[in-house]
Amino acid sequence: MKNPAINPDEMLKSMAAEAVKQHKQIRTTIRDLTLDALQMRELSLKQINSVVRKVTEGVNAGVGGGKIDVEKALSDALAGMDEALLKVVEANQVALQKLTEGGASFEESSVKKDSRSSKRLKKNSSTASSKPPRRRATEPKSNGSPFSTTSRAAEPTQASG
Repeated sequence: MKNPAINPDEMLKSMAAEAVKQHKQIRTTIRDLTLDALQMRELSLKQINSVVRKVTEGVNAGVGGGKIDVEKALSDALAGMDEALLKVVEANQVALQKLTEGGASFEESSVKKDSRSSKRLKKNSSTASSKPPRRRATEPKSNGSPFSTTSRAAEPTQASG
């Protein structure tokens, strides 16, 4: 027998409604629900909007049928969502600071260095067909003499006289 899949948005909505119906710690419960839902998703505007919408729908459902101070419940719920969003923004700010920590700018970053290296590799591979084939690593370097393996720059010069 196959179990029906649980829709996370509907579950979020029902959990928010239940939190409001229980009248206990609405602010912290809604904050935690919102944070958990945001952490499980891609942090895009669309996903943030979806989470806030479902939590709000749940809060509305929770205050709809009970003997509850609606103004206080809505105020607490909105404050909880606000806290959750603030924590997400702060966490992203810390993550961005860590990425740019040490004063390294994009100019000095390894990302730019890697991009320059890949450009050089692409350039070299596209021009490789027009260049003569490379020597094998086992062949010694030559300075023009068939017997020498040192470069001319390393040889001492003789004074002519």
